[in-house]
Amino acid sequence: MTTARSLVHGIFAAVAFVITVYVGVVAFGLLPQNVTSAAIVAVAVTVVTAILGVRELLDRRILGERGVWWTVKMFIAALAVVLGTIGGGYEVLHMDELVVAAPFFDSTQMTMGAMFLAAVVLASWLHWGWVLPGLVVVSIVYFFLGHHIENPLLSHPPYEADFIMNFLSLNPSQGVYMFLQLLTDDLYFLILFGAILVGIGVVRLFMEVGNAVGAHVSGGAAFPAIIASSVLGSILSQAVACTTIIGRLTIPTMKKSGYSASMAGAIETMAASSGQLMPPILALAAFIMAALLSIPYVTIALAAFVPAMLYIVSLVFSVMSYSGRAGLGRINIPVDWNAIWRLLPGFAIPFGVVIWMLMRYESPSFSGLVGIVLAFIVWAFNGKYRIPFRELMAGVVTGFELVLALAILILLIGPLAQTFQTTGLSNSFGLYLALLVPDSKIAILIIGAIVSMLLGMGLPTPIAYLAAVLTMGSFMIQVGGVDPFLAHFFMLYFSTFSTITPPVAVGALAAARIAEVNYWYVGGQSMKIALSMFMLPFVFVYNPVLLEFPKLSWLLAAVTALMLLVQWCISCSQFGHMYRSLSAMERWILGLIGGAGFITLLRPDWTPRWIFAAVTVLLTAYFYWSARWRHPARARQAAAR
Repeated sequence: MTTARSLVHGIFAAVAFVITVYVGVVAFGLLPQNVTSAAIVAVAVTVVTAILGVRELLDRRILGERGVWWTVKMFIAALAVVLGTIGGGYEVLHMDELVVAAPFFDSTQMTMGAMFLAAVVLASWLHWGWVLPGLVVVSIVYFFLGHHIENPLLSHPPYEADFIMNFLSLNPSQGVYMFLQLLTDDLYFLILFGAILVGIGVVRLFMEVGNAVGAHVSGGAAFPAIIASSVLGSILSQAVACTTIIGRLTIPTMKKSGYSASMAGAIETMAASSGQLMPPILALAAFIMAALLSIPYVTIALAAFVPAMLYIVSLVFSVMSYSGRAGLGRINIPVDWNAIWRLLPGFAIPFGVVIWMLMRYESPSFSGLVGIVLAFIVWAFNGKYRIPFRELMAGVVTGFELVLALAILILLIGPLAQTFQTTGLSNSFGLYLALLVPDSKIAILIIGAIVSMLLGMGLPTPIAYLAAVLTMGSFMIQVGGVDPFLAHFFMLYFSTFSTITPPVAVGALAAARIAEVNYWYVGGQSMKIALSMFMLPFVFVYNPVLLEFPKLSWLLAAVTALMLLVQWCISCSQFGHMYRSLSAMERWILGLIGGAGFITLLRPDWTPRWIFAAVTVLLTAYFYWSARWRHPARARQAAAR
């Protein structure tokens, strides 16, 4: 079994390397970018992702997994390889003929198209579970049979089978190929760049920086997680991968420093999720949003700054309140400043160059490739801090795994988008929801938030966001009257929150495994931390000024300050400490005041906002002075921690 696993791993690494080289030479014009090249990339991604599924199942078998379910999954993985090779191989060899014949295909062409489509669905299911593949299968069935639905809002005209297959898997610009150019031109090398940055040792860099910060603040053990995960989460594109990589280092440290296992897992989960919303890259969702809205990527990256900072500050408020009540002090872990100064160029130079190129509207693929080359060059000069070459190559293979796992979802989302677009389901779905949902903007936003989180269960942020836009975008924009830019940001935030929201909070699940605690405890603590963060998307929909950075104004400053006060009240209410431990009644009062402040931010009248601000400042002053008057010794100890 070990030999078989090594063989499959070698095949995967070799084929993934070839795919990467091919994507590069096509993207940069060294080979013609035509219908055949598109088919080659799509088929190669599908087959090699299925091979990766086989390797992962062999890993589980070596670790002792047995049973009928393992056998079923192995059969499905092998079937995906076979279907992808045969059906996809046919499309590669005959794509020119398919373009000419469209949409009048013979039985052989229809069969091969169906085989390739099935391979994409099965390969996606192996890695990402049933939610999105199941939704895609339902959409395909709807494409074929939706004209039988009696409800006029949900029915569509009858379509011929070959017409449908043309839009699902036999057209090089539709269906599974719909977002392929987005993958090759924008995402592929940026994902690989992020994984290689991790591979050359930047995790240690930000852990050391976090240790340095944690030595000066209470609850300091949480800050390596907050700093490292928020930065690296932005470039890894997957919160779960970030939680797994960083959490192995941060969660045990937090537990040793006095954090409960569930709180340690929750902090890591929330920090990794924050990276998905952190400019400049926003876990690659920024590039998808730019393509969908036809606006510059830079506009999105800049607009994300203020909400991302509010997210991080809210997490810090929660850590401060929890650590104060638990009596947690600073950490006393020696900081290797030489490592920081030696490793810092390995991150700052390639990352800085990539961001500079993106801000100058250079191709994301070219920017990512330049970053990869610079990362390798700087790695060679890291001296004693240089990661061994073998580990570096392991990091490159991990990058292949990340990019291909995301790539198969980009192929899968195409048929879903095609169904919504061709049948008019998006508009029909919006009208149908309009009949069920009260004619209220806030009600429409709540429905949009719930659906976005449900659709994002188990998916990486870019794909979760894309799925939410396809299903809820028309409803929120046309029925709810939400500005498209605001609606897309709103759905991006709640798609990200799906990683922390039970019942399928994959980020919390990964953290719970590392923390060795029940998943529901981690999910519960994550929800406590996230309560004020859930308010943030509603606030920027009603206060678009929060997305106007770098345009500065007094209005932006005022709304930001009010939101900080809301987060301060909610966080202290949730964890029971504001300069001193709070009674149950005091926590309820703070929670109600924070909720009232949130409501004032959804209304245009400024008088209630100023009243809320004044009450919050007075209460904060009261708790500060009462802590000093009642327990002066404790206040001195807290200041010393």
